[in-house]
Amino acid sequence: MITIKCNLFGSVKITEGDTQVFIPTGKVSELYYYLAVKKIARREELVGLLWPDTQEENGKNSLRNTLHKLKKYFQADLFSTPNKSLIILNE
Repeated sequence: MITIKCNLFGSVKITEGDTQVFIPTGKVSELYYYLAVKKIARREELVGLLWPDTQEENGKNSLRNTLHKLKKYFQADLFSTPNKSLIILNE
């Protein structure tokens, strides 16, 4: 099992096992930081936070693309989606 550690105080530092993970600033990092703190979120909540001025369908597409991008930075299975409305950060 790979352990992911995230330090959001001071300089942000994310490690996966012994490897440091660099996530570029922007929506991808904002999504990760929010999930790292909250652990579980509804898709509608994330769309409202990250894309408040877009139409719902465009926001959902943006969230789906951002989740896909976020997965690419980690080897471990980062989150699960038990149904279409929830996103849960895996322990």
